[in-house]
Amino acid sequence: MAADNCASLLQVDVTKISTDLASLYVALSQVDQTNYDQAKSSWGAAVPDYFSGSFDDFKQKYNTLHTMFSQTDATSLSQDYYTRTLSPAGAQAYATCVCQTSNSPLIAWVSGSTSSSISIKVRCGASGIVHVDAIIGGAAPLAGPPTVQINGQAMYEFTAGSESVFLFPHKDTDDFALIINGVVKETQAPANAEVLLQRKRIFTTQTLSGIKTGTIRIGAGGFKNYMGNQLCDPCQIVADEGYALVPATIQQVSRTVIGGPGVRNWAYDTTPNKDTNGRIVSITISPKNVVGNDDNAQGIENVVYSVEQIKTVAVEVQPGASAAPAIVAIPVKHMIGHAA
Repeated sequence: MAADNCASLLQVDVTKISTDLASLYVALSQVDQTNYDQAKSSWGAAVPDYFSGSFDDFKQKYNTLHTMFSQTDATSLSQDYYTRTLSPAGAQAYATCVCQTSNSPLIAWVSGSTSSSISIKVRCGASGIVHVDAIIGGAAPLAGPPTVQINGQAMYEFTAGSESVFLFPHKDTDDFALIINGVVKETQAPANAEVLLQRKRIFTTQTLSGIKTGTIRIGAGGFKNYMGNQLCDPCQIVADEGYALVPATIQQVSRTVIGGPGVRNWAYDTTPNKDTNGRIVSITISPKNVVGNDDNAQGIENVVYSVEQIKTVAVEVQPGASAAPAIVAIPVKHMIGHAA
């Protein structure tokens, strides 16, 4: 395809700005195996540590970042990241290349923008004596070249090698669609182009938390030994899907005597269990060294423990709302139109 052959002409301006790890975490959380190649092309130069290898390499590094967010207070850390925007020269070279190699004589691309408007340049790349009559659908222009009346309909006329600039009202919080449907007057061949822009999306991180519990059963006492008749039944506390348990938050909630005189004290070990993403998804609590209250009678108790579970999620912030930390995500591939 013409657009693929011209992709090497795309040049981006890279600007270094300061952000925090929460913003980086949000950005990378949007990457999966289906869009990894696109993300690597767009962000590889900006964050090469994460896009220097295969998707499996990326996943391993992202999991490390995810684990840090799940188990530590890392939202105050900061580092540099980069914004990437399409350079005007790159857009012009790309458009010219596509016009020269495409079967369609029209190509449209974003040539400039303000907070309230966007400029679209349309080029007729056909050679020879060619005239294209076209109508514009989708967005309505504020300004542009004059129209001509053809069969009672207002149409735009493009000639070979010409460039025209259209100005449209546009806020980056809204989607944008420009559809150009035209016909080559000399051959009646279709000549179409489109520019599609996704709205600017702002995300922030939000930590969800909850409490999970589990019950161990312990017992001891008898045979003239306070530690005789050891009963040490463990429990496993399992996090809800998508959550990670925080071992440092384990605490005793309650204890209930269910047999004999109960017990005096005990110890326990904890064994965390991780999933493939490095999250602690379950913790096994194993009691040991139970000391009873009577050396001639076994006491038994149920002891309930709790542990906090957390999940860091990316939450989209609606236009006009404030969010910090946040990152703006605008896919580079939608900054340029193509011949339809």
